[in-house]
Order: sequence, then structure tokens, then C-alpha cells
Amino acid sequence: MLYGAITGLGFWSPVVFIAATIVRGLQSVGTPMEFQALPVLLGLMGHMMNSVILAFVFSWLIAPRLRGVTALAAGGVVYGLIVLGWRPAGALTPQAAA
Repeated sequence: MLYGAITGLGFWSPVVFIAATIVRGLQSVGTPMEFQALPVLLGLMGHMMNSVILAFVFSWLIAPRLRGVTALAAGGVVYGLIVLGWRPAGALTPQAAA
């Protein structure tokens, strides 16, 4: 959200772009993005669901194999970097897709 605010896309643009996967009319919304209650709510819900799913994957598949607090912390960092790195090119910069 800070990236969007700093670059001029709008503070609410990330959650509205997440909501655009459900509400197709939002895919052509212009930037800078102003606050819109329904898209922000849908985007926050989608973001939270993604976070919960990824946390369950970590807790079910990876955490049981790690012993100790340090190993869990290191495993969480590596898992986070893998999840962050697994994105299509340009996913973090909406202008690249335009």
C-alpha cells in the first residue's frame, strides 16, 4: 500500500486490484485510485484469505519438519521469500502490465 501511495497509484490500489479478480469492472479503473468501500472490503477479504491459506500450508507441510524456534524462524523466512518470489513478471508493478 505504501508503494502505491509513494508512486501515485493511490494508497488503496493494492486491495482494489485484488478485488478486481472478482469484480471485473474494476480492472479498468484508473489511477490514482480513490477510496471505494466495496472494492477495498473485497480486496482485504481476498488478501486475508490468501494469508490464511499460505499460513496453513506452512503450518501443515513445513513447520512439523523443523525443530526449535530458530529453525522455525529461518524456515518461515525462507518460505516467505519463496512465496514472494513466486509471481509472474510485473505482478508487483501494475504499470508493467499496461
